[in-house]
Amino acid sequence: KPAYVYHPSQILRRVTNTRRREARVRVPWGDRLSVNTKEHIGSGIARLGVHELGVTETIYRLVQTGDTVIDAGANLGYFTSLLAHRVGPGGHVHAFEPHPVTFKRLSSNVANLANSASVTPHRCAVSDHEGEAHLSEPDDFEYHAGGAMLATVGIAVSVVTLDLALPDTPIALMKIDIEGHELAALHGGMRT
Repeated sequence: KPAYVYHPSQILRRVTNTRRREARVRVPWGDRLSVNTKEHIGSGIARLGVHELGVTETIYRLVQTGDTVIDAGANLGYFTSLLAHRVGPGGHVHAFEPHPVTFKRLSSNVANLANSASVTPHRCAVSDHEGEAHLSEPDDFEYHAGGAMLATVGIAVSVVTLDLALPDTPIALMKIDIEGHELAALHGGMRT
């Protein structure tokens, strides 16, 4: 693969980072993220240093210094890290992650970012109403931590609308990956 020709360090990264269950991985913009190498997203980051290359490049090109942005479905904080890097000290990232275990990893990763002061982690789901809802974990949650979705039963979580969470805040970019609940999140952020 071209990655091994142009960046031979990828071979060492793949061997080193995937032997352990937990790894601290340096991403291309310099931050170090704690990942579970046995989980889908963490495994990809541990092996390659990036996740969803096309989305990563698009976000990198669209976000400017000083922007205020949203990462709904922040998971372990990969895109939150990228967004914090791009907005710089004058911008702000609002990272929403409702799952308590995943939020713990997100918070830990945010605390270690070079630009952590520009990030506000929110432990809640984004929807078209405020209140409480439940998160259902998929059977393979251990390997797919990003697969938890809003349901009628499961782990109780808080729910907010973007309009109430960020009133009158001009948003430059929203990354929303919330397992099929994206339309409801947009309805709850019509003004935003």
